[in-house]
Amino acid sequence: MPFVRCRWLGSTHLALVLSLALATGPSSAQPREAQKPRNAPDPKALTESEMQKLIARLADCWVVPQAVRDAPSLIVTVRVKFAKDGSLAEPPKVLNSSSDPRFAAAAKSAIAALTKCAPFSFLPAAKYAAWEEVIVDFNSEMMFGSKPR
Repeated sequence: MPFVRCRWLGSTHLALVLSLALATGPSSAQPREAQKPRNAPDPKALTESEMQKLIARLADCWVVPQAVRDAPSLIVTVRVKFAKDGSLAEPPKVLNSSSDPRFAAAAKSAIAALTKCAPFSFLPAAKYAAWEEVIVDFNSEMMFGSKPR
């Protein structure tokens, strides 16, 4: 399964990794006194199950070109803005670049994965603020270069 990491830009910062690492914590922009204890679940945040479902869906949709498989250090970072129904509110935007000539193919495949997967109607509308805007890292190194054998 491809390696995809998502970062939510809402009031709670979440990082997800397909290798089952999960880190959660309050946004650094939030005042310290307003922060909830780490063990108190935020009812407006996505659950681990909901986040894993999104990652699995993206991983299933990502068809990685052979040229990218041969360049395992490519990471494509994409900003995705969703509409409340789970459709794409605007075209996904690649946020980084690389001088590697294979980067364009990697970026095109990442955008195609997001477009192919849409709409993400399984995301809970009641938690829209948590997934309205997401940063997704499509990481070929984790897919092909660092997998345990």
